[in-house]
Amino acid sequence: MRVDDGPEQKSVAFGKAGTLAPWLANFSFWVAHPESSSLTIRATDGGKQLGVVSAPLASAVWDRDSKKDLPAPTWLDLSDGAGRVRAQLIVLKAPPAGAPHELKVLVGTWNVGNEPPPADLTSWLQCGQGRPKGGSRTPSRRNSMEELAAAGGGLPAPPSKDDDEGSSSSKASSAKLPPVAPRDVANAAGVESDDSETDAEPESSVSETGGKKGKKGKKAKKEKKPQPPPPVPNPESGVAPKKFGTYDMVVVGCQEGDYDPRDGFDKCEDDWVACLANTLGDSYSLHCKNALGQMRICAFVRADVAPAVHHWLKSTEATGLGHIMNNKGGVGVSCRVWDTSVCFINSHLAAHDDMRKRRDDDFAEIVGGCRFGEKLECTEAFHHLVWMGDLNYRCEWGLEPGAEIKRKPTEERFNAMLAKVKGGPPGRAEVFKHDQLTRSRLAGDAFMGFQEGDPAKSHMPTFKVQREPGFNYKTQRTPAWCDRVLWKTAEGFAAKQTSLTAAGDVGTSDHKPVSSGLTLELLAHSATVHIESDDPSAAAEPTSPMRETPSAVSAFDVALDMAPVQSANATSAAGTSPGKVRRTQTVDATKSTSVKDGSILRKLFQTMCFCLYPSNEWSAPTSQWILRFEELSATNLVASDINGKSDPYVVFFGSVLEDPGGYAGPNVKNPKWRTKTIKTNLNPVWPCDGKSVPTLPLAVSQADVIGREHLLIRVMDQDTLSQDDLIGSARLYLGDFGDAIRAGKGGKIEKLIQLTSKGRRAGELMLSLVLEKNPHAAA
Repeated sequence: MRVDDGPEQKSVAFGKAGTLAPWLANFSFWVAHPESSSLTIRATDGGKQLGVVSAPLASAVWDRDSKKDLPAPTWLDLSDGAGRVRAQLIVLKAPPAGAPHELKVLVGTWNVGNEPPPADLTSWLQCGQGRPKGGSRTPSRRNSMEELAAAGGGLPAPPSKDDDEGSSSSKASSAKLPPVAPRDVANAAGVESDDSETDAEPESSVSETGGKKGKKGKKAKKEKKPQPPPPVPNPESGVAPKKFGTYDMVVVGCQEGDYDPRDGFDKCEDDWVACLANTLGDSYSLHCKNALGQMRICAFVRADVAPAVHHWLKSTEATGLGHIMNNKGGVGVSCRVWDTSVCFINSHLAAHDDMRKRRDDDFAEIVGGCRFGEKLECTEAFHHLVWMGDLNYRCEWGLEPGAEIKRKPTEERFNAMLAKVKGGPPGRAEVFKHDQLTRSRLAGDAFMGFQEGDPAKSHMPTFKVQREPGFNYKTQRTPAWCDRVLWKTAEGFAAKQTSLTAAGDVGTSDHKPVSSGLTLELLAHSATVHIESDDPSAAAEPTSPMRETPSAVSAFDVALDMAPVQSANATSAAGTSPGKVRRTQTVDATKSTSVKDGSILRKLFQTMCFCLYPSNEWSAPTSQWILRFEELSATNLVASDINGKSDPYVVFFGSVLEDPGGYAGPNVKNPKWRTKTIKTNLNPVWPCDGKSVPTLPLAVSQADVIGREHLLIRVMDQDTLSQDDLIGSARLYLGDFGDAIRAGKGGKIEKLIQLTSKGRRAGELMLSLVLEKNPHAAA
């Protein structure tokens, strides 16, 4: 598929029924003039073209404010009698460039406890859609038909009109509900007990009212499964919601989500997705999903927002036994909304009160291993990173400093802690002061730079509860806020939490599900150039913004850097066109985009014989503005070599920079903007003398573009006989330079930047960067 003569996108193979799975059937294109543009669709088989059809886009333009229905799907006849293609085309206008724009996201996380969840999860994922069609009751009271019959109760009455509006239940139906028996904790054998650990002694629990429940054995008979959700429909009318949900996007992560699928489903994953889809309503469609072991993440996008969401990627990292077992770890997806990069990671970290350091290490391992086709680690690569999951951090309230942390609390400590959390927000806040995650975040041991709401103020601890409605805690563990949602936002962008709740009436797991409403600031430039990677196996990465003189530059990492000297054989930036996009809609980028170096022999030859370095003696004739360093130094760098030192150099890149390939000789492979290497030094100072540090040409001169972009930085350790190591990375916000260009004058940014590696401190970078007009720019 392609719009006019723009870049082409290719789908995956169609299924047996001739239909793409919903999460593979969403494609986004940039359209400059929809009134005169067409979408060309080619059907191929093994490289052979079967037929082609062109569909005009003028009739597909749609605006939600018009109150009209979405454009309906249509059949398109392929040429040469090759068949038909059915597609639903929607053209959505981007917001004005630079105008304030937001993405409303609902984030949900739940440790499902390896038990079938209720079919109706409305009390957890509240999107303003009311209850799914066919009616349902509160999730924790969802009984199977067999249970209803066994209890002597009739079937629930059809939902009233008020029910469809979102009320909890009608009086008629609630009158027929049989009593809900407490869920026997014995059904949790093998899956419960603090993330699958077992305890020899029987357990007991304390209810919200303070009454102590009797001890129960571990091997009682399991209850029957809750009623399954209806299958997700694939209507002939396409996406045609009559009522839109309140959030633009819903992203749900689960842990311990492995259970026997119920009637109507072949796989647990299908059962789970159906629960989510039917709860969210028909205005949302699944755009991307990913899984690792018992962890899953699903991203749903509202129909009127879907055209703006593109370039889905996914990645995973296992941190379980031996750092390879997938019972613990992280699973993530990323995308772009207009020109804003957004990433969501769902993780399940190590259990037990005494394993805080292991949880910190799990976080670092996930950051280092989850790659999404970006040049930086995920904590620095995106405008917005949202992290959810059963993070398993506990509260050390009631312990003396330095005291041994035991996995099972004393009865005295448990009762005292329970009294505090039952005392409302003030008591919960006192307990939460001793939260391990908050301590690690503030100390920089994990989740450095992340923000979080106030779980203690918003809801009760979500673990370890009885598998029944309400917050009734088991005495074998201290109550804790294990299930969390955090976020990290790049400088110059804003994010705020609008809600934080725990669904206490969901009673099928020993964790309560948590949801968080977030509003993320978006960026939309006037246009975007999409380019192709040099590596066919890697995901193509779009570069934004639209360059005034776009060049076909690889978006991915390169090997050795060469001198940025304009070559007579190098293609001039003027008049070039973007490279082709080679992309499927969802690409698994796991471990496929790490730093790549050339062969050892090639590195040695280049280093010894003709490795040239950047200088200030050149100026790009097509660049109106340049960035020149007056100071560049680093302190407290992490040692990467066995001698306790590093050989650091700095690499600069970003979508607003000119292609370094246009300033290198014809024999130079994969150049990049970098400094000289300083040997055996953890506090290097690079002389800004025109020989050691490059001057960076800007590919864009629009103030509204420069003012919303970042200069991306990596500090590397050069190795001769192995690939270079990442010491740390960072982003520099160029907002002040946008104001300077708007005023038609130069500017300066002086800043101390924190470097991070695997989400932890890796040193500091001090720089003084000057923006000035290019004296050699073409008139």
